[in-house]
Amino acid sequence: MHRSLSWLRRAQGETDDLDVRFILLWIGFNAAYAGDIEASAVSPAEGERGLFQAFFSTLVRFDSRHRVYDMVWERFSQEIRLLLGNSYVYHPFWQHQNGVPGYADCAEKLSATGLPSITHCASTIRS
Repeated sequence: MHRSLSWLRRAQGETDDLDVRFILLWIGFNAAYAGDIEASAVSPAEGERGLFQAFFSTLVRFDSRHRVYDMVWERFSQEIRLLLGNSYVYHPFWQHQNGVPGYADCAEKLSATGLPSITHCASTIRS
């Protein structure tokens, strides 16, 4: 965690070059994330995605002032809504495209989320 905080301090001091600041923040995040993976006793079967979810859940759980939530939703709410409404990042869409039974209604499931959809499952042509 000390290494992660060191990178965060360095990023906060970078005001001239936003690209450098982003890279420093990314390194700091990865340092914290990697430290969490090394410290965890999670089975390999859980995989990288599970470890990331566990890390982020821990981060949010300790955020008693809701800074992470506020920062994400205040700054990126429109982008998040577009992303969530995009069928290309919607798991049932890909299940349907791959011919997995039970996913023919993926367009209806996506529209049931209430998010504005910018693409539709049913209108995508399978190559």
